[in-house]
Amino acid sequence: MIKWLLRQFADYLRLFLFAGGVLIGVQAPGFMQQYQQRVEAHMLEAKQNLAGFQFTADRYFDGSIEKLIAYYRASDDPVFKQDANSITAIYQRVELLEGEFAAMSQHPVKQAWHLINDADEQLRLEAFHGFNFTVPLNPLALLWGLGIAILLLLTIDTTVFTCRKCAEKLRGHQHHHS
Repeated sequence: MIKWLLRQFADYLRLFLFAGGVLIGVQAPGFMQQYQQRVEAHMLEAKQNLAGFQFTADRYFDGSIEKLIAYYRASDDPVFKQDANSITAIYQRVELLEGEFAAMSQHPVKQAWHLINDADEQLRLEAFHGFNFTVPLNPLALLWGLGIAILLLLTIDTTVFTCRKCAEKLRGHQHHHS
């Protein structure tokens, strides 16, 4: 009776984990879209902030922002030296956001990998805080949900199987030495 109850509990736990995996997985496409939209909005804003300096760089430095920054840094005027730091910050922000935008323009699996491993932490947190958790019923969300759920269960089942086999070998090893 107890063995049957434990088996039932394990089966229900697997179902619960599967359902949880589906619910988490259906969020993936929406969150990736949210992140991508935030990146694009910040990128457009940063490019707009850089536009005046880019115009000057185009006119006097063959389009090189780096040369413009070097010119500002070499100036004896402390205002220009300070502006060099501001321009550098804006320029680096544009480069970061362009990289994030390029990463989020790839195949969805590569987008997910980027979001998990390499995404800008500040942008990821911002997207997360602005994200509304829903249960979309579109094919892409359902595929992600089922995929995440199956991967979760395969990982758990493989881990449990491996642990059981290791425990059996240890028990067998101990009986031979007794």
